[in-house]
Amino acid sequence: MPNRTTATLATFLVAGLIPLAVPAAAASAAPAKHGDDFNGDGYRDYVYASFSAKGGGGVTVVYGTATGPGTTHKRITQSSAGVPGTDEADDMFGEVRAAADFDGDGYGDLAVAANGENGSHGADQGAVTILWGSASGLSTGTTLPNKNPGRNNYMGKDLA
Repeated sequence: MPNRTTATLATFLVAGLIPLAVPAAAASAAPAKHGDDFNGDGYRDYVYASFSAKGGGGVTVVYGTATGPGTTHKRITQSSAGVPGTDEADDMFGEVRAAADFDGDGYGDLAVAANGENGSHGADQGAVTILWGSASGLSTGTTLPNKNPGRNNYMGKDLA
């Protein structure tokens, strides 16, 4: 019996060491560790929406630190440089949000709905904009096409 135990133990030991000898794959951008790490520093960032009677809304990003929320804030609206769309009253830009590394570049990105966005098919068509993460945080955006535009369909209302 002692020889069988020793042989079994040796097999598990060797099997456990084999993966260490396999060469690593070529380096490439890995998805962000946290979908809400918009500047790629390894700390989760925080986003909240706010609205005013004059504008269509916006999101404020609070960049995270090793000890929690930091003091660096950035407000983004449809009037911000690089963000498509027009900041109109009642757009509700940012009311619904979802974070993930959508393009796999190692920076978290933010999908932002503007449920009240008006379009060529009438009021409250809605829209979804992806704000892209980068070393400097969220910046430029891309509006996703509305494949079924219509009046009052509030695209992005159920964004998750």
